[in-house]
Amino acid sequence: EAREAGIVRIEIVPRAPRSPDIESRLQRRWNLKEAVVVPNNGEEDEGLLLDAVAQAAARMLAGLGKVPLIGVSWGRTMSAVAHRLPPFWNEGVEVVLLNGAMNIRSPSVRTNNTAELFARSANGTATLLPVPAILGHAATRIALEQDPTIASVLELARQAPVICFGMG
Repeated sequence: EAREAGIVRIEIVPRAPRSPDIESRLQRRWNLKEAVVVPNNGEEDEGLLLDAVAQAAARMLAGLGKVPLIGVSWGRTMSAVAHRLPPFWNEGVEVVLLNGAMNIRSPSVRTNNTAELFARSANGTATLLPVPAILGHAATRIALEQDPTIASVLELARQAPVICFGMG
């Protein structure tokens, strides 16, 4: 009954291949606690590669245990990670958006709600950064950073002990 009601779900998630030699070098070079590198193994299908990265990142995040605050960026990869997170992976987590989220053009896939997706999957809350990701003038950035609302979000982001950021 629990399976039929959606309360219990059984799924087999294959382990993603990793590259421990590259991971070790990254850890030493950047003084990281842990690094996960997902090799492409000659795979050319961008969708399959994106899913492999998303699975590995989601598995790593879910394996961290209870983390009260996590910073995230937005984009296709981060959206895929959010969709791969298991339900209640970090119950009650606060997720803060680390970069501006407004696009000039609408993408084919909605990716600017990533922080909300991360939070929703853990029954947590999201704090958004209501500024453009790209600005035309440095003076605009300085002015935005001085705004009390923006400054409070940036301060919260600085406190995040875990950051999940997609570089595009």
